Amino acid sequence: MILFLLTVLLVYGGMHAYAFARVRPVLPARAAWTVALAAALLVLMFSPFFVVSLSRAGRLHAAQAIGRVGYTWMAMLLWFVCLHLAGDLWSLATRRFALAIPPRALLVASGAGVLLLSVWGLVEASRVRVRTVTIRTAKLPPGSAPVRIAQIADLHLGPSTGRGRAAHVARLIEEIAPDALVSTGDLLDARGEAARELLAPLAALEPPLGKFAVFGNHEFYVGADESAAATRAAGFRLLRGESVTLPGGRVRLEGVDDPAARRMGDASRTDEGALREGDPDVFTILLKHQPVVEPGSIGRFDLQLSGHTHGGQVFPFMAFVWARYGRIGGLYRLAGGAHLYVSRGAGTWGPPMRVLSPPEVTLFVIEPAEEARATSSSP
Repeated sequence: MILFLLTVLLVYGGMHAYAFARVRPVLPARAAWTVALAAALLVLMFSPFFVVSLSRAGRLHAAQAIGRVGYTWMAMLLWFVCLHLAGDLWSLATRRFALAIPPRALLVASGAGVLLLSVWGLVEASRVRVRTVTIRTAKLPPGSAPVRIAQIADLHLGPSTGRGRAAHVARLIEEIAPDALVSTGDLLDARGEAARELLAPLAALEPPLGKFAVFGNHEFYVGADESAAATRAAGFRLLRGESVTLPGGRVRLEGVDDPAARRMGDASRTDEGALREGDPDVFTILLKHQPVVEPGSIGRFDLQLSGHTHGGQVFPFMAFVWARYGRIGGLYRLAGGAHLYVSRGAGTWGPPMRVLSPPEVTLFVIEPAEEARATSSSP
């Protein structure tokens, strides 16, 4: 953990140092301007740590207020560094042809690009859509009614995402009226009474076949016991290395903890291979936070529902997410006819923005068919 924090400080600090070096030359040549710029960048650099400290101390509203500024700045700084660095590289490569961009012009152009991306990111993040995925399977009796299951992922209710987003997501779920609701992790980034208050809109939902959840990594960062208490108080049944067959006997859910559980000394709940064998004729859904398909699990489920990636959340960060997971959003066909669906998530973590990664609530319509195939659509 110490090594991770040092790495974050080194990288994030380096980005701030780069911004300082590029902005300072265009400001008036006075010591007061230098001190003011350095102080502002230092406060912004450490603001995420202030957010974490305030949240752990139970001061959620203060954490949210600072987070709106500090996390927004995080995305803006990323874009500034990318745009300005691209300009610097262009100027370096074309210097001998007298095509270098003047420093002030480059700073203005980078600032304009950051502003446009920020507006785009804020608007896109606010528009949660419902995406419908239809899966036809021979495991449902011919002529039987479809089973409709809604998935939410990565709401991150806490300093990053407030109750308003939970209420909006709850309204969307009420409109599509699923038979069951599942959460595939990172539902919470808060604890205690604050967590229960944030979950209140979801607690009011009562789908006929129930609500189910698995833990993501952030539930362990908050504290597994407190996360479990708040999630259960909101009416979700936690599946931590457990299986349950939905009423009617046509669909079974299996759920495992995020690998972060290993740090808690409870690795057994992360192993889908340890789940009990069920009826192979029952359509089985594996709920697992990270979109990693273990070779030994192939053939044990028909559909794996995951999240964690946020679809990359903000361009160009999705390149790093893709390099890590390969699958960052949408429906993927696996060996043996099974499928993996990776939700882009309904909330945000860190910057309250999304670029090229719209937030979603996903509705799975599982229908009977002689030959299994799957399609997806969104309004």
